Amino acid sequence: MTNQLTAGMDDIIIPPEIAANAEHFFEKIAAVAPSILYVFDLEKMENIWANRSLFDHLGYTDHEVQAMGSSILQALMHPEDFARYPTHFTHLISLDSSQTSKFEYRMRHKAGHWVWLHSHEAPYAWSDDGNVSQIIGSAHDISDIKNAAAEVELISSELKHRVSNIFAVVSALVSMTGRRNPDAGHVFEGLTARLGALATAHQLAFQMSKDTDVDARTLLEQTLAPYLQLSTVSIAADGVSVPAGAVSPIALIVHELATNAVKYGALRSAEGRLDIALNQTGDEVVMRWRETCVPPIETAKPTEVGDGAEGFGSRMIDLSVRQIHGSLLRELGPDGISVTLTLPASSER
Repeated sequence: MTNQLTAGMDDIIIPPEIAANAEHFFEKIAAVAPSILYVFDLEKMENIWANRSLFDHLGYTDHEVQAMGSSILQALMHPEDFARYPTHFTHLISLDSSQTSKFEYRMRHKAGHWVWLHSHEAPYAWSDDGNVSQIIGSAHDISDIKNAAAEVELISSELKHRVSNIFAVVSALVSMTGRRNPDAGHVFEGLTARLGALATAHQLAFQMSKDTDVDARTLLEQTLAPYLQLSTVSIAADGVSVPAGAVSPIALIVHELATNAVKYGALRSAEGRLDIALNQTGDEVVMRWRETCVPPIETAKPTEVGDGAEGFGSRMIDLSVRQIHGSLLRELGPDGISVTLTLPASSER
């Protein structure tokens, strides 16, 4: 036979030999728990009880905590987190017995440094008006995790800065070399433009974490920024994302297609039109690139629009497509050019 305790928590079954001395049982659990366990009064805004882990993690004795009274949060919580607490408080008082709430914040250690805590709280008592009046919670010290994340962010920012500088230096060297070799100027101009497309993709990718997909519309708009005023350009990509690992290859592909469009396709005249649509179906992302050319491109060569392997731009596109394990279909008609790019929607390749 067992007894059931339901003090704010449902379906906790306590064996009879433990239930007979429940106070001693919970006292021992509180003594050995590595997390801070506490009961907090939301009406008086003061801590009622905490286990010894409060001293282990923050350095304050139970007597010191009780002496702080209703000023404990304002005295110990980081100002930025204290400013967020009213929203958390409003959520706490509206919880029902089956709900819990989480909150991350910093508390000042007695020695003066900040300690990051992650609290998980549940209702413990209710007032006559039905609002939660007391909560029971556990707070885990996550300072090591937060500090490690801050170090990663610092390294990432430094890497972003260094790579950006490398792009700038390389672009400057290419431009300088091009000016000194006017006969090959067009080659260096093309290389500089490609470096610019990669730099744009690099900046965008670094804004996201390495495991986060990138908004497709943002990628296209930033890559095509130099061309948006040449003709009518329509981009439909709402709600579609690109795997982070595919950002740079797609930026190169889009740049090459836009370069061809300026030379031979829709962007060579103000009357032309470029329509780009991205859709995600299942585990695939499909980009449809449609150029309506005015005047028509009856005399254009297939290699000039990327429909062959002879041009460097075509080879660049094909290499980028293989890099993202995708496929590319090119179609050339008298009134325009169509390109369909298909790639996996997942970053796991």
